Amino acid sequence: MPVTYTHEKNSKFVFTRVDDVLTTGEIISHFSRMIDDAALPPEFVEVVDFGGCRDVEFRYSDFAKLQTLSLVLRDRGLQISLFRAFSQESRNIIEFLIPLFTSISITTHICSSESELADAMDAFLNASVE
Repeated sequence: MPVTYTHEKNSKFVFTRVDDVLTTGEIISHFSRMIDDAALPPEFVEVVDFGGCRDVEFRYSDFAKLQTLSLVLRDRGLQISLFRAFSQESRNIIEFLIPLFTSISITTHICSSESELADAMDAFLNASVE
């Protein structure tokens, strides 16, 4: 399974890892698992690590399903997806994907370093407290 995620109790962060070839079918399965996961908090940030992703394969016929699921996932509590782009290959893949995520209403932010990711995560936590 190229897309997996973990979540620690009492945390607002879901940590997702993408390995091998990412397909639209895998994104659909991932969104569906998160929607159905009662353990996720009512508001959460997804931190997505593309370090193991080597390629992407999209089917246009999956697009409508992705749009529908993304809206359900946002209503379920997804605030933003933070993308870890610590290598040039990861950054290239993520930049290729951004128009897809934007078109299906997923708010994203690309983090190029560990410190930038930590700052983005801190900003979310601080905004949640206010």
